[in-house]
Amino acid sequence: MYKDIQEQFNKVISYSQGIPEPKTDKLFEDWLEAKRDFIEAFGGKLIYEMPEKVSFELGTREKELRLDDFIHMIENRYGNYDLAEFIRVNKSGFFSNQVVENYQYGATTIPKGMKLLRAFKFFETSSSALEAEQNAASMIIQEDKVEGFLCLSVHPLDFLSTSENTHNWRSCHALDGEYRAGNLSHMVDRSTFICYLKSTKEEKLPNFPPEVLWNSKKWRVLFYMSDRWDMVFAGRQYPFSTETGIDYVKNKVFPLANLGVFSNWLSKKYRTFEENGVFTHFSHTYVPVGDGLIPLSELMVNEPGSLQFNDVLSSSCYDPVYAFRKREVFGGYAYAPMYKFTRFHVGGKCTCTRCGEDKIDITSSFMCNDCELEYGDSEDDMFAYCSCCGSRYYYDDGVWVNDDEECICPSCADSETTVCDCCGERYYSSNIMFSRKYDKNLCPCCWDEIKQEEQSYGEGCDWQADCDE
Repeated sequence: MYKDIQEQFNKVISYSQGIPEPKTDKLFEDWLEAKRDFIEAFGGKLIYEMPEKVSFELGTREKELRLDDFIHMIENRYGNYDLAEFIRVNKSGFFSNQVVENYQYGATTIPKGMKLLRAFKFFETSSSALEAEQNAASMIIQEDKVEGFLCLSVHPLDFLSTSENTHNWRSCHALDGEYRAGNLSHMVDRSTFICYLKSTKEEKLPNFPPEVLWNSKKWRVLFYMSDRWDMVFAGRQYPFSTETGIDYVKNKVFPLANLGVFSNWLSKKYRTFEENGVFTHFSHTYVPVGDGLIPLSELMVNEPGSLQFNDVLSSSCYDPVYAFRKREVFGGYAYAPMYKFTRFHVGGKCTCTRCGEDKIDITSSFMCNDCELEYGDSEDDMFAYCSCCGSRYYYDDGVWVNDDEECICPSCADSETTVCDCCGERYYSSNIMFSRKYDKNLCPCCWDEIKQEEQSYGEGCDWQADCDE
């Protein structure tokens, strides 16, 4: 049924990961079983797409960050502190390109209502710098809104392209990123689905082969549905945050896609509890669910063997938001899941796309450890390169060679090194000397020590006994 999709999927794996003939039968079996409920909700489709275009505005916080970065650029790159101060005073009018109040600059009065970018000319004498400053500001203003077609998806190619796009943004889940295997983990769990705003037509994505054109994501967010579908978390949004965007998705798209009606987004979490003026400090972050509190790490469980970066649990720059599904209670409706049963299980074990059998353990690879060792180039700390032969080996299997003060692979240790019979240290065989007199392999240090003792004490020195001990 999904053979054509699997063929395209394999082409992307081969192109981006250098795996000649990917084996993904088990992976696709796990994906189909995990996403069956979403596919049913989407009316048998892998992607639910809104028919009309939508546009989202940047969130307030995102606007503030972009404007602050622009002001710092004006100060640091152009040294124009007067212009930077003018923009600060008119922050509230920046994205509407309006001067918000009369501004006195020397003998010049800049009137309220004037185009903000046009007023830059009063502060900048260099025509080239003025043009660059106005162009940079104009680009930020134009990016205040983003327009496209909105999709909810469990399509395998959307998981692969979680962070592949032609719109100049990236995350660690890119196909050359340090958490690339997390795309497969999300693909085979029962919780994760992707929401994105796409361009009008399919495009050639950075790590996709030319013959596999796909949706380029202008904006995307991962959503996590609880096991009972009574609660949903929104992951971090890329490349910007928009309150209007995720409100629109929850309020309009979720019901149309048969995912249910949900409460307002909430962000309440507790690290302390106060009762009668006494504060209790929790060791975990707690989330109110139904009539109880649950530690966030127990509510949202990273499944053993999962490989994704979980923004809800781990991000230091994102405050997770969640919502509860509306359900019927005693003839009415309420948003009240039961805290004893509401759980999320995010991420799943993924089968190696090279051998198709063993599990993937490394976040930066689509292969199991043995296949990665033989064929891969992951920079995971689990592996090291042998300075003797250049091959890769498990770091923990490395053998220390004393004369070069480095580790080499076990194979080279067997063929290229010898253990000194006196001190027990390992040296390259070319540096080991054999003493017929003592019938021992000796490193340079021990050899010199013997010679010195023989010169000092003569043939009757007890070096042999000391060494044997």
